[in-house]
Amino acid sequence: MSQIENFAHWTQALRSGSYVQGNSCLRQQVGDGEAHRFCCLGVGLNVMDPGGWADQPIDEDDGMFTHRWSDAAGHFPEYHLFEEWFGVSNDVQRTLAHLNDNESLDAMYMVQDIEGVSEEFVEKWFPTEPDEFGGITYAGDAWTFSRIADFLEALHAELAREEVIITS
Repeated sequence: MSQIENFAHWTQALRSGSYVQGNSCLRQQVGDGEAHRFCCLGVGLNVMDPGGWADQPIDEDDGMFTHRWSDAAGHFPEYHLFEEWFGVSNDVQRTLAHLNDNESLDAMYMVQDIEGVSEEFVEKWFPTEPDEFGGITYAGDAWTFSRIADFLEALHAELAREEVIITS
C-alpha cells in the first residue's frame, strides 16, 4: 500500500470506535479482562502490524505492552517507520503523543516549530486564553482519537498547501 492509503487506514481506525484511548504508552491493559487501551501511535502500529505485539506486558503492574517496532519501554514506535508507512515525521509523532495525552500546550509549541504551518492553523487548532498567572492555558476540546484524526488530515493539507512534505 502507498503512504496515502496507509494514512487513510490509520485515520479511519482512529475514528472507528474500535480502540479504547489510553495514554503514556502505545498499548496497555489496565486489569484482567479489561479492554486494551491504545495511544494514537499504538493504533498506527496495530493497523500496520497487528501481530507485532508482545504476548505479555513488560510489567504486570503497569500492563504496558511492547511491539516489535517500539522502544523497549513501549512508549514510542521506531520513528522512521511512521515516516515510511504514513509520511509522518518524528516531530509530528511526538506532537501526536502530547495531543493523545492531552498535553495541548506542549503540542502547540511543537506544531509552531514545524516548517510550513501557518499561525492561523495553530490558532484554529490550539485556542488559548490568559491564565491567572499571566501565561496562557489551552481553551479547546479534549483530544479524542477522532479529533486527532481530523488534526492529522488538516496538518497534512496545511503542509501540502505550503508544498512542504509532512516528513520535513
